[in-house]
Amino acid sequence: MLSGFAVALLALFVAGLVAFALLVGLRSRESKVVDRVQQFAGDTPAAAASDQDSWHRVAVRRARVEGQGGLARIERQLEIARIEMSATRVVLLTLGATVLAMFLLGLIAPIFMILALLTPLGTKALVERKLRQVRGEFADQLPPNLQVLASALRVGQSFIGALTVVVENAHEPSKSELQRVLTDEQLGVPIEEAIRRVAVRMASRDLEQVALLAELQRTAGGNAAEVLDTVVETLRERADLRRLVQTLTAQGRLARWILSALPIAAGLSLAAIQPTAILPMVQSGIGQIALVVAALLVVTGSLIIQKIVDIKV
Repeated sequence: MLSGFAVALLALFVAGLVAFALLVGLRSRESKVVDRVQQFAGDTPAAAASDQDSWHRVAVRRARVEGQGGLARIERQLEIARIEMSATRVVLLTLGATVLAMFLLGLIAPIFMILALLTPLGTKALVERKLRQVRGEFADQLPPNLQVLASALRVGQSFIGALTVVVENAHEPSKSELQRVLTDEQLGVPIEEAIRRVAVRMASRDLEQVALLAELQRTAGGNAAEVLDTVVETLRERADLRRLVQTLTAQGRLARWILSALPIAAGLSLAAIQPTAILPMVQSGIGQIALVVAALLVVTGSLIIQKIVDIKV
């Protein structure tokens, strides 16, 4: 690790990160939503020119979210998680934190720089935690929202009118997500397809049932309110089961954090009480390799426990 080849390899790695960051930052961002809307509404350059700026400001992030590639996938996750930060900025901050961690750990021992490569996992974990929180809130709000939808259908409202009533009385994140359904429907997207898009965004199998119900009502008619009552009852039972699973797996989640923090706490305590027992491991090459392997095993074990206790209901 102290050889000239290792230093050159590290320099190439850092240069590659910087080059990637520059390419990401300089990549042009063009909205394709405006072009699709203009094709749908007709070619009217005079009217489109006056509204181009406002459309662009409103739709630029949604265009990036609907794009393809890794950066668009990150942008989609950030938008769903209600994180007011672009994917480019998140990538740049993560790269900067990785380089800084490599520098700081390299001051202790060059081999410790390997641990800095775990920094992107921390960013990914934070985004996924916020994503699960938003989707969980949407799932908890879905039964009362569907109850309002069924009540509005009973008084004679159309499906779109009933969904508008739901949006007006809903809380975030359901309000903004269901508003996307109304917006897409106004642009000519079938209502069931618009609902399925939101179901994919929120990873909600329950909302897919509502999309199927909307399609059946549009094509064949029927008493949608009665069917919604059955769907709401199913959702409430599934929510009870989800809370039961969360309770039963609480011990596993707590054990994950205890087992992950225990080696770190034990090592720091031993270093404070008996430094002479720890310094040889930090100063010798074999000891440094053992510490890196131990850290990687702790992270791997933590991820495995997370997979075990993450039960889909």
